[in-house]
Amino acid sequence: MHLLSRRTKILALVMLVVVAAGGGYAFMRPGRGETELRTVRAERGEVRQDVSFTGGLAALQTVELAFEVGGTLAKIAVDVGDAVTADHIVARLDTRLAELELAKARADVAAAQEQKYLAWQSTERDALETRTENEKVIESKRQAERNAKTELDQQRAVASKTERESGDVAATATAVLNQRVKESAYQAAQKDLDETLAAVEKSNALKRAEADEARAAYEATLSASGRVAGMSSLEAARALAATRLAKTSLRAPWDGVVTGRSAEVGEYIAAGTTVIMLASAGEVELKADVPEADAAKFAVGAPATFTLDALGSREQWAATVTFIAPAAKVIEGVPTYEVTLAPSRFDPLFKLGLTVNITVQAAQRADVVSVPRRAVAIRDAAEYVRVKDGPDVREVVVTTGLLGSDGRVEITEGLVGGEEVVISNGADRR
Repeated sequence: MHLLSRRTKILALVMLVVVAAGGGYAFMRPGRGETELRTVRAERGEVRQDVSFTGGLAALQTVELAFEVGGTLAKIAVDVGDAVTADHIVARLDTRLAELELAKARADVAAAQEQKYLAWQSTERDALETRTENEKVIESKRQAERNAKTELDQQRAVASKTERESGDVAATATAVLNQRVKESAYQAAQKDLDETLAAVEKSNALKRAEADEARAAYEATLSASGRVAGMSSLEAARALAATRLAKTSLRAPWDGVVTGRSAEVGEYIAAGTTVIMLASAGEVELKADVPEADAAKFAVGAPATFTLDALGSREQWAATVTFIAPAAKVIEGVPTYEVTLAPSRFDPLFKLGLTVNITVQAAQRADVVSVPRRAVAIRDAAEYVRVKDGPDVREVVVTTGLLGSDGRVEITEGLVGGEEVVISNGADRR
């Protein structure tokens, strides 16, 4: 009984030692809630913020070509994929009706011109006949003046001779009286001639003016800028018919590639109906709808790179942001901004509509101190990092700047570079 009690005591003592040893081990090893400190150096270098999104290749210019007049489609001269040059005819309507309208308008103008020509010739004849008749009248008046002058001269000679030779007072008085009568007749003939000359000059001038006016009216019908009574509407009708005929041909406005056609020969095409779709050749741009959170990070002029989704990332091209829409549009409840980029060069691999993966260099800081984003914590609205200083760890208040796409953040105040910063701790990380 005594021996059993002794064994029991020894066993109890051994168990006590084992328990004590286990408790000491448990007390000495790190607690399960603690983590070993891991550090990284605050580095000085470049921090770059990139924004990535997808978009598509689009033509720099696109246009839907349509006729300005309606008609039956007579010809389509191009097919999808064809290259065209500026002013190239790509389609044509049936021109027969337009040609008839133009022919009639031209005939109407020609008839009106003929009328103006005949009117001019008639006034020219009138002017010539009037001048001829007036010359006869003037010659008659001049002859009457000459006759009156001759009679006056003869009577003067008779009166002088009678006075000189006769001595008869009565005969002399009669001779003088007759002379005065002849003088009056001569003066009347002179006055009549002067008045006739003035009237003839006025008559000739009037007929000449009428002829000149008729000639000018005719010549104006031959000029595109002429404005003649009765001709304006005819000229307008001819111009309208010519314009309608010209508009039966659909022309390319610039060099490009046909991307679509939506009509067939024989169809009636209403004015304004799209017939041919055209895109600029050799010139493309990138278009994308970017969520507002990303669009706010870069501006026009920002450099970018892109890859073609169909080819993977084995080839990359450079581009530049050229346009950011001033107003957002909502897509699936998210405000987005249309962004346009211009590639630095054209590549035959570019096909309209291809999906592109775009990376815009939104911001960049060179020669700055940075740490991993997860090393920065925040408490009471203050940012800080934990810096390992020998066996100790101290908290340093910092000011952050640009957040890089690689997960590092710029430190503008608080660190100088080279410090060992704790990146795993129990602080409140943002």
